[in-house]
Amino acid sequence: MLSSILTLQTGQPWFGNDMTNNLSGTAQLADRWDCNTHDFKSGNSSIPYCSGSDFSTAGTIACTQLLGASSTVLTLSPAQTTAAANACFKAANAINAATVASLNSFGCYFQGHSVYIPGRDDLLQESTARTWG
Repeated sequence: MLSSILTLQTGQPWFGNDMTNNLSGTAQLADRWDCNTHDFKSGNSSIPYCSGSDFSTAGTIACTQLLGASSTVLTLSPAQTTAAANACFKAANAINAATVASLNSFGCYFQGHSVYIPGRDDLLQESTARTWG
């Protein structure tokens, strides 16, 4: 006798909700970061995270990664950090200055050629809402 179970399903949607920083100014705490995730792979280590106050100057940025279950912190090399900082800045700068400001405040995630940056924090100020009367 042979028994089996077959489960067919699509992948779980992958997105990041920022439930802390109120980037959109709506106070709903459900803001999403901007990302292209084709290089992000699952594994036992974290996706490298970069932070600093001025991503236009790669030398002011630090990038780290948690390795496996040991929670050992790995600091990325200067070359890796420069590549990450430049990619994050280029992605944010292509959107607008407010996105660069969010990047400088909240940092970014980087892997391969993909970046995960905070959403812009001026969404309501740039909206085209009108008062109808």
